[in-house]
Amino acid sequence: MTTRVRTALLLVIAGCMAMSSAVGQTGDSLEVQLKAVQARAKHLRKEADARLPLEQKPCYQRFQVNACLDEAKARNQQAHKEAAALERQANALQRQLNAEQQATRRKQLAEKEHADRERAEKFRVDRAQAQADAQSERQSKDASATAQASDRAAQAAAKQQTYDAKAAKIDAKLRKRAEERQAKEARAAEKAAIEKEAEAAREARRAEQQLPFMEKLKRLFSSLIGQ
Repeated sequence: MTTRVRTALLLVIAGCMAMSSAVGQTGDSLEVQLKAVQARAKHLRKEADARLPLEQKPCYQRFQVNACLDEAKARNQQAHKEAAALERQANALQRQLNAEQQATRRKQLAEKEHADRERAEKFRVDRAQAQADAQSERQSKDASATAQASDRAAQAAAKQQTYDAKAAKIDAKLRKRAEERQAKEARAAEKAAIEKEAEAAREARRAEQQLPFMEKLKRLFSSLIGQ
């Protein structure tokens, strides 16, 4: 029985070690190995402690009681040593698992920091681009407003020039009409004055013709004396 138990335990340990070297070294496989080894170590201790009183009980019916009890204790101790070996293997697996988990966390943290830096850089670039676009849009609007204002000023100047030209043309026509009217009035006044003088001369001649003969002689005589 002792040989069978020892052989079984050795096979279990060898199987666990073979599994540890054969299975891929990912976090999940290490965790599975760790649980399997821990469970096997716990099972060995529990099985050895449960088997000890069963193996010791027949010893009291034998002649060499102490030797039988010692053999049973030795088998129990051997099982505990093998369980301790499994526990040491479990501890090594636990350290390896912790190291890999820590490395994974460091890698994830580095990736997160890298992603954060990329997002921050993208945000900075996007914000700079947005500011540049806004400034370009403002400049474009300002330029458009300036061009529109310049166009409006040019249109207003052109309209003013057209108005001034029309006003000057109208003023010239009015001045010409006024000059023509004044010239016409002057000619009419001159004609009226000539006609008035002629009428006065005619009236004088008619008046002279109507004077008595003696008055005519008197006037003639007065004019001769005056000379």
